[in-house]
Amino acid sequence: MPLLMPKPTMKSHPTLLSRPLAATLPVALLALLSACGGGGNELGGDETLTLSQAEVSVTAIGTCYAGNGPTVYVYGGRPPYTLYNSLPDGMALSSAQVSESGGSFTIQFKGVCMASMPITVSDDMGRITSVLVTSVMEEDTSTTPVPTTPDPTTPVPTTASRAGGR
Repeated sequence: MPLLMPKPTMKSHPTLLSRPLAATLPVALLALLSACGGGGNELGGDETLTLSQAEVSVTAIGTCYAGNGPTVYVYGGRPPYTLYNSLPDGMALSSAQVSESGGSFTIQFKGVCMASMPITVSDDMGRITSVLVTSVMEEDTSTTPVPTTPDPTTPVPTTASRAGGR
């Protein structure tokens, strides 16, 4: 009698199923992330928000400076940019908002002394940076001393010398 061998059947094995699934998940995740830009904003990856100056300092002799200050340029991030003035009594800004990267604002000083007062700039994505503003009074060192005349009641020392020989 011939020996009957059992006919092999196709059975599912958990290891065989998990391997194709394990290979498919990273591909699916990569496709999902690339469809939404992979993070960052719609303009691309995260861009650092920067200003043309980190610090502004002005001085005036005998008083604190009043008048036009420098122009500060805004770069990076995502426009529009909103400006926050920490000392409106001491300085004014030419605008409250900058609409495009490379745009600018100008500082107007009001004659108030201040040390390291920030102007904060935030972009549409909530990134923040600032410029520190200082206005100080400088002493007037250019005055020349007033010449003094000797008091006529004070005797002036004199030196006597002998002429001649010994």
